[in-house]
Amino acid sequence: MRLDSVVYGYIQDFSGSDALRAKENISVVTSLPDPEELTLLNKGMFSSPQHKTALGDSASYLIPFGACYEGIEYEWNSWMKSFESLLRQLYWVDAVVHLETPNNGRHSFNWLLEQNEHLPGQDIHASQLEWVHEGI
Repeated sequence: MRLDSVVYGYIQDFSGSDALRAKENISVVTSLPDPEELTLLNKGMFSSPQHKTALGDSASYLIPFGACYEGIEYEWNSWMKSFESLLRQLYWVDAVVHLETPNNGRHSFNWLLEQNEHLPGQDIHASQLEWVHEGI
């Protein structure tokens, strides 16, 4: 029995009353390659934004994603570079990726911003990447 690795997570942004930010993020995600192109990231792995209401007048939304890969842990550096390239193009306040592998356990990655938000075109390395590993 072959076990695939699973990658899933979300990208979160505050939408508040600015629907333009959400629209621009959706445009970036839907411009990714089709799943048939067999790229590390594709638009088929992303769901429509899920809105959630916060306390007060502010609101946020999540862009959830997930995919199964065979042996993605061997291409993980490339996957992370592709994901960070996508993050550079988006508005966001939080991003989380979980990687579950049959041989290497569970890994969680969380991009923590030094500023309150990331704007498209800003350097992704202005954020702090937190990594947590749970062994098998």
